[in-house]
Amino acid sequence: MGSFMPLVAELGPLRRAFARVRANSRAAGVDGVTPEVFARGLEGRLKQLRDDLFGGNYRPQAVLRAFVPKVGRSEMRPIGIPTVRDRVVMGALRGVLEPMFETGFADCSYGYRAGLGAHRALEAVAGHLAAGRHWVLEADFDDFFDTLPHAPLLRLVEATVPDADLCGLVGLFLRQPVFDGQRTRVRRRGVHQGSALSPLLANVYANPLDHLLLQAGHHPVRYADDFVVLGRHRGEVGAALDLVRGWTEKAGLRLHPEKTRLVREDDPAGEGFDFLGYRFECGTRRPSPRGLAALRGAVNDRLRKGGTPAAILADINRLLEAWYQYFRHGSPAVFAEIDAWVRRRLSGVLAAASRRLAPMSLHDRWERDRQTAASAGRGEPGATAYDEFPADDIPEAWDGYQ
Repeated sequence: MGSFMPLVAELGPLRRAFARVRANSRAAGVDGVTPEVFARGLEGRLKQLRDDLFGGNYRPQAVLRAFVPKVGRSEMRPIGIPTVRDRVVMGALRGVLEPMFETGFADCSYGYRAGLGAHRALEAVAGHLAAGRHWVLEADFDDFFDTLPHAPLLRLVEATVPDADLCGLVGLFLRQPVFDGQRTRVRRRGVHQGSALSPLLANVYANPLDHLLLQAGHHPVRYADDFVVLGRHRGEVGAALDLVRGWTEKAGLRLHPEKTRLVREDDPAGEGFDFLGYRFECGTRRPSPRGLAALRGAVNDRLRKGGTPAAILADINRLLEAWYQYFRHGSPAVFAEIDAWVRRRLSGVLAAASRRLAPMSLHDRWERDRQTAASAGRGEPGATAYDEFPADDIPEAWDGYQ
């Protein structure tokens, strides 16, 4: 028995992991058991899990394959829904593994790490641009999460985790079969998007690339499978692309052919580059076309569902606030355009409702925060990092930003 297993399998860690599962999702896996159902007789279920883990008898069940729409787009995102029982073990295991890997992660990696997130990654990009690094390698892995090779990933885990039992649990979760509603199949590559372990394992696999680029003197910024490398000359980022291509081939991955390119951010004749939902172009930062389309799609989806004016406007307000909080670092000029479009779409609803229910405009939200920031001596709202809404906490509706 490895010395770290009690940190996963004892009742205390399992109870804390279940509390997080219950707070984050109501979904059931292949066994049809929801967190609410699992909570009935919780202590008995957790004691059985503990005994299975310590006895070496724990085996995860199949993952339920589901598809969720990407808001504002016709595409569907595949996700895997583990059973509540397995989500509890994954959560407890992640709590032990993360500190082991965290000290070895490169500073240029921002995705799914405590205290970091999308806004920190965006500020890092802005800092490189301010330093004169206007040539950009804009890169994206093709089907990154679904194509991670299991054997080399496990070797990376075993090189850091000094416990064979924990490594064995990671292997069990990698080999979890998938049930798509008709048949069960075994995966030989990839990690299940939607599991508690997949973001950590993705960072573990990409970490050698981060260090390779940094050791060669490059300036990468990565958020999961979306990354850029910034430099002062085309040759500099071209050399980075050669390094990335070489590593990608050896790692058994692919670069997305349409999303990988060299661009110059300060070229007036160009179109800049997109990163984490923002478009950077000639010293400006604003929502990308996909980010704007995501908001319009979310508003239209909500209007199609119908309901009372008060309910519709309350939901639209929540959408606008989440969208604004993510994009508040962009130019406020875009807010007036969005405000006008939203009010046109809501004209019929607003006519039937009290004016006091009308959503606060994005410009008013920006002015509200500007005045709050000024009174606190912080300057403009877009001038400081805003990390209350890290990327992994943005509502699912905003998956379409990237």
